[in-house]
Amino acid sequence: MTWIEGRTPQQIVRQRIARVQANRDLTRRPGWTLDLAVMVEGQPVGLQSLSGFDQWPHHRVVGTTSWLLASFQGRGIGTSTRAAVLELAFAHLHANSAKTWVLEDNRASIHVSSKLGYRLIDRHHITERGRRHAEGVYQLDRDAWMNSPARQRYRPTITSIDGIIDLLG
Repeated sequence: MTWIEGRTPQQIVRQRIARVQANRDLTRRPGWTLDLAVMVEGQPVGLQSLSGFDQWPHHRVVGTTSWLLASFQGRGIGTSTRAAVLELAFAHLHANSAKTWVLEDNRASIHVSSKLGYRLIDRHHITERGRRHAEGVYQLDRDAWMNSPARQRYRPTITSIDGIIDLLG
């Protein structure tokens, strides 16, 4: 199963645009989502999102979601973009932990999460369109990221974000 299964390309585009438009108002507190375009040679090839959940001001837990065009997968782009939002979350927004949810048959996403230091903390099942699917919940804690080989390897650099930090808290 994929999140695009059974959807036409036009439906996918409409749903992505609607989601990004809904997330544009970062002042809706306490939860927020920052959608970032993944660009390669000036062309948009995906979306990397960072979300502070409703309890953000108190628990400081973020979630990450990402999507890349199939032709750009397997090149390290997804790993690099996820490393960048983790750096934003931990080094600049002072998140305590980051979570991501992965369907257990999505080996590529599991591999990216593992490379960056996430660990499996829970498994459950979700139902979509009458079909049941196994999903893993992965978590990465702040200290683990700040001292991780992945952070040293990717060396993400975050610039020009003062306004966003003020807005998101």
